[in-house]
Amino acid sequence: MTSSEETSPESLDPIAGPSPEAVPGAEPESNLQTGSDRETEPARQTGSDPAAEPNLESHPDPEAEPDAESCAGPESRVPQQSAGPSKDGAPVAAVAPSRAVAHILAWSIAALSAFAYVLYSQLQWRTFATPSWDLGIFTELAKQYSQFDAPTVDIKGPEFNLLGDHFHPLLVLLGPVYKLFPSGLTLLVLQDLLFALGSVPITLLAVKRLGKSLGAVVGIGYAMSWGLWSAVESQFHEIAFAVPLLAYGLARWLDTKGNSRSALVAVGLLVFVKEDLGLTVCAVGLVFLWQAWGAAARTDDRFAIRSRASLKKALSSPQGKAGARLAAWGLAWTLLAILVILPIFNPEGGWEYTNRLAQNDAVASNFLLRFFLPATKYATLLLLALATGLVGLVSPYVWIMLPTLFWRFAGNVEHYWGWHWHYSAILVPIAAIALIDACSRWRGTYRARLAAACVALVSNVGVAWFGPIGQLVDGRTPFSVTEEQAQAGRDAVEALGTGHNVVANLPMLAYNVPGNRVYWEGTYGKAKIDAVIFAPSNSTGGLPADVWAEQKFGGRWKLVYSRLNYQVAVRQ
Repeated sequence: MTSSEETSPESLDPIAGPSPEAVPGAEPESNLQTGSDRETEPARQTGSDPAAEPNLESHPDPEAEPDAESCAGPESRVPQQSAGPSKDGAPVAAVAPSRAVAHILAWSIAALSAFAYVLYSQLQWRTFATPSWDLGIFTELAKQYSQFDAPTVDIKGPEFNLLGDHFHPLLVLLGPVYKLFPSGLTLLVLQDLLFALGSVPITLLAVKRLGKSLGAVVGIGYAMSWGLWSAVESQFHEIAFAVPLLAYGLARWLDTKGNSRSALVAVGLLVFVKEDLGLTVCAVGLVFLWQAWGAAARTDDRFAIRSRASLKKALSSPQGKAGARLAAWGLAWTLLAILVILPIFNPEGGWEYTNRLAQNDAVASNFLLRFFLPATKYATLLLLALATGLVGLVSPYVWIMLPTLFWRFAGNVEHYWGWHWHYSAILVPIAAIALIDACSRWRGTYRARLAAACVALVSNVGVAWFGPIGQLVDGRTPFSVTEEQAQAGRDAVEALGTGHNVVANLPMLAYNVPGNRVYWEGTYGKAKIDAVIFAPSNSTGGLPADVWAEQKFGGRWKLVYSRLNYQVAVRQ
């Protein structure tokens, strides 16, 4: 599953170019030019001034030779040529950014996006905006791990072990963080930082392959994408760890032409984030193998036709072996998780989400027909295509989206089909990598590449504007509550205190996990409850919280807090 990582000082830096001789199908060393040689090659080919007519065409073979900008190592003192537009629209030469400039640009985009994400999450937390129960569930999981306990989450059901819900052992990393900052807000901020961190390898690769300006457009488009913003709005989910792992793994693999152990490790870790991501890992491995197969075919056949002989040759190469092993690793862990591990911990002895793939006659009676209905799925596909700048659709990396799209479109849950929620976050780095890969190999002009990058940027930000970004800018719902209402919620949490077995409705779950054993109003079962807390809702059917509790749990109850429809009652 691994290949040797390069060890030269230049190769350890994400901006440095890989060793060409390590690339399958690379030209002989005598045919490779240094950064300074490449700078003058257009003049040798055309007999004209390279500054007037720079070589705008990338090498058509991605495995054989990187594009002109990516070939210049940091040791080169001669400015690299890349194409940019002049005032009259004609391309002119531009100096490629240094490693320092690329890093400053990448980390600046990450810092600004992290600030925006965290600001949004803090506003959600302050206004008790809670779109789902996931934050409460994962806050309880983090608390259990911080105490070195099994991840039993009563919100899901009394004594429910969350390893029977999804296979996500990597979430044990939440324990130490929660121990330092015991709050549901901690998980929101952590996810925000992980999403922002994922933009760094994407931007570095984009700057290296496409130049500073285009790289910045791609980086900003990635960080402000609707897929990530929808996940931020949906609050914490385990894919928070998957996004930066996949972003780094794919970017590093593409940057090193398949000569990176750390890229394989990053992608391989996805199997411990969620059980379905093993299929994504399998798809990544198959794409890596496909690329190695193409490289082998080019050395054997002038028409680059993939044959059984070239496949055998590819499987003997380090890149081909790595891809095959990665594919097997991902598939094995998905099967192991669904067929063995999840049934062990699930109280019903199976995989809980089998029914999400069951027949749904309301959508279509035919299983295959369900992949094409309703029209919401086409809108999702269109947005993903736009996120690749459209040109990214020709990149083999776009195939990595297929497993996620398959289970989403096969599912009978409407939330799976559209662009809302967190389900598309894992597809965002794939779209960005496909865009970079296609643009860096494309025989198009600078303007054409700029157009592709702008398509991705405008579509990503435009869609997000009608959701979280727009909310953040103009204070629309869910931030339209008054400070008095928000203060009433905080006072209710303080009035409850700690040490209770408490039933809460959706908005109050995560806030009361520290110090209490929390149950959701719909899953408390036969638990012994001694307190209830409610945010404004119809949970009690219009009854005071103490009267509702007496009817549900018996005994005598006292209403200890009631203001602006926030209520707290405790057993006497």
